[in-house]
Amino acid sequence: MIKLEHSITINCPPERLFDWFMNLEKNFTKWNTNHKKFVKVTGGMQVGDKVYFEQCINGKWFKNKVTISVINKNENGWTIEAVTPPFAKLEFICEAKENKCLFTHIESFGFLKSKKAFVRKFLIPFLRKLLNPFYRFDLIQKDIKEDNFKLKEIMEVNNNSKEIDEESTNA
Repeated sequence: MIKLEHSITINCPPERLFDWFMNLEKNFTKWNTNHKKFVKVTGGMQVGDKVYFEQCINGKWFKNKVTISVINKNENGWTIEAVTPPFAKLEFICEAKENKCLFTHIESFGFLKSKKAFVRKFLIPFLRKLLNPFYRFDLIQKDIKEDNFKLKEIMEVNNNSKEIDEESTNA
């Protein structure tokens, strides 16, 4: 499995960031200039719902239809996962840290897990080389990091504003 990951501390409560994610149809294109489209294909933003999004990274288009597979929220934070079986999984994890949160964005490709040495030493590196020209994992990793820094900026600049909270209550 190929796993790309980046974490960042954001100075806002986890609940506020969760509300922002639950309104991605309004926030996705504001999140990063690479983000071009976000559509709820079925239902809304609940487990089992499908969403479609497009982004253009360094001239390479990524168009994805994903199924929300996990939404887990508790007093310690939250997790949202979406999958495009059998190949890719997106994970957004927010851990409460006093009045801040540690936000982690993970994108995994291949879902291939094995304890066998052949798979770890040969097959996974082979798949990485084979798929990298198509998926451009270097660009995806750079985009994940940019997304996190932009999200931090959005949440912290608006930290004393009611704008985001009002949008979520008007939905």
